[in-house]
Amino acid sequence: MEDRRSYPRIPIRSRVLLKNETFIDVANVFDISAGGACVGWAGRSAREGATLYITFSTAKNRLHTSEAQIVRVGQTELGLKFQNALPEEVLEAAVRVAKKAIASDQ
Repeated sequence: MEDRRSYPRIPIRSRVLLKNETFIDVANVFDISAGGACVGWAGRSAREGATLYITFSTAKNRLHTSEAQIVRVGQTELGLKFQNALPEEVLEAAVRVAKKAIASDQ
């Protein structure tokens, strides 16, 4: 199967806020790149092409929200493509926060 991603994925474990015009929910991120993310989404309805807003932490008390389109709906996850690629410093900050959270849980 051909990998059509433009950006390398970074595996992380992080919590994010997902919302659209009808709901707000918390989801787990499994991996992220400048172009998108894979998030846990079991037992909820979703459709490809729908728009979501994903908000994640980039530092203590700092958040970043990106508009994303659902490009894949799986049994337990959603594939999201960001409307605009994340700036490198935002991606690095989100990964740093996720790794710090994992380290503090151990």
